[in-house]
Amino acid sequence: MKRVYKTKGYTTLKKYRNRILAFSVIIAVSTAALLSLSTPSHAVTAADDGKESQTTALVSSNDDISTTVVNGYATVTSSVSKIWSDLHWSSSVPSSKYYHQTFRYDQIATLKNGSRYVRLISRSNQVIGYLNVACTGRTSYARGIAIDGTAYATVTTNSGNIYSDFDWHVASKLSKYYHQTLKIKRTYYHSNGQVYYSMYTYTGHWVGYVNSNYVTKSVSGFVGAAISTNRYVTIVKKGLSIYANLAWKKSATTTSKIFTTYHVIREYHHGSGSIYYQLKDKNGVVKGYVNSAAVYQGSGQQGAAIGYLKSISLTGSCTIWKDFSWHKAAKQYSNLKGQQLKVKRYYHHLNGSIYYSVYTKSGSWIGYVNASGTKKYVASKQYTGAFWLKPSENKPYPNLNNYPNAYFSVSQEKQRVYIKAANGKTLYTMICSTGLGNNTPNGWYKIQAERGLAFSGANYWTSWLNHGQYLFHTVIVNHDRSYNVAAAKKLGHKASHGCIRLPVPDAIWIYKNAPVGMRVHIY
Repeated sequence: MKRVYKTKGYTTLKKYRNRILAFSVIIAVSTAALLSLSTPSHAVTAADDGKESQTTALVSSNDDISTTVVNGYATVTSSVSKIWSDLHWSSSVPSSKYYHQTFRYDQIATLKNGSRYVRLISRSNQVIGYLNVACTGRTSYARGIAIDGTAYATVTTNSGNIYSDFDWHVASKLSKYYHQTLKIKRTYYHSNGQVYYSMYTYTGHWVGYVNSNYVTKSVSGFVGAAISTNRYVTIVKKGLSIYANLAWKKSATTTSKIFTTYHVIREYHHGSGSIYYQLKDKNGVVKGYVNSAAVYQGSGQQGAAIGYLKSISLTGSCTIWKDFSWHKAAKQYSNLKGQQLKVKRYYHHLNGSIYYSVYTKSGSWIGYVNASGTKKYVASKQYTGAFWLKPSENKPYPNLNNYPNAYFSVSQEKQRVYIKAANGKTLYTMICSTGLGNNTPNGWYKIQAERGLAFSGANYWTSWLNHGQYLFHTVIVNHDRSYNVAAAKKLGHKASHGCIRLPVPDAIWIYKNAPVGMRVHIY
């Protein structure tokens, strides 16, 4: 083996050589650190669909920066970065100024430390500046990148197009979705300066791309945006909820507010298709939100007309109006004192009062009168002792409180109305007259809410079909409200136009005692 001898000079050289190498490493690391501090770097990341132009060319290069031509579009995705005016880093503007805008870019500059910057070009072909690619989402499409995020908006423009793609092929017209609330799943900040939403229906069907200028965003999900309106509505349907807010906190039911009129200045078109009205009282106080299916719309503050049949007479404290702008009618109390008048409909005005639409006994319209200025008309008794003025049976009528689920059974063959217990036992029998021919329809029906003291043809009526069309009522009356003896004597035979005629006490008993919903079986 060959021995190698190390002299003192050799050992000293080795020692200094190691020190020189260590110092060189320190200088290299320090230089890299200083370079990274002198060139901006950002930690923000963004989607890059990788579809920029494949035609590239190195246009300049020095020891610090190389610049390459790369054509594409970039959406600014950071609001906390800087856009530099040049690659000397002399001046900048905050990226928040251009946040979520899409620009064409024509260069990518690569720094020695590995950072890359795109040069953004405005629509007028002016250089905006250089932005770190990590603060952008890049694509080859002028529409920009898709920004995912769920939101909701109501279509508030009924003219314009919905597009199936960004080559501007028309998918449908905006009018098809006017005032519908749709779901936004993606947003595109197009390089043309417009914003487009990718929108879906409540059931998940894709609608297309809609310009954001055509919709109004909702802060309450599928409830939709508030749409201005001006209408007066009257609650006419029981059993629905009234909500305190659009988070669906229930405050009342329509049953407790039946026939109340409200002012509506905002409505919401839910994505499901339902429309909700914001209800305000006469003082402008919001009283809740209700489905439009619960109301009828009126032509003014009087609200919707409610069908009603009643005989009244006027008191001396009333005014008769020819309209709800409060113009007085030609005839007033002095002309109609003591007369029997007919009410065919009434209104629950926003001001809280009830107004009757009043007619003469012969059917001529007079005007509108506050219900507080009227009283019930009571016809004088006639023909006492006649059988149609007596109960059908010489025994008390049944107490329906003792017979839950009792019902009426009407035999057209026998011309009798039977009050039966739930088990079929007959509790009381009334003589009657049903309709000639087949004018009285067979089937199962129910006692309805409509009932009244009188109408033009008879007294004490109670509806069992079509809300005032088919009735139980007394034998018919003459023009002077006396009972028609010839017609009354036909009890026990078919004689009516479809209603069921009864002796007067029987009709009164049904009017006063038959509850809404009590079943009526006609056969």
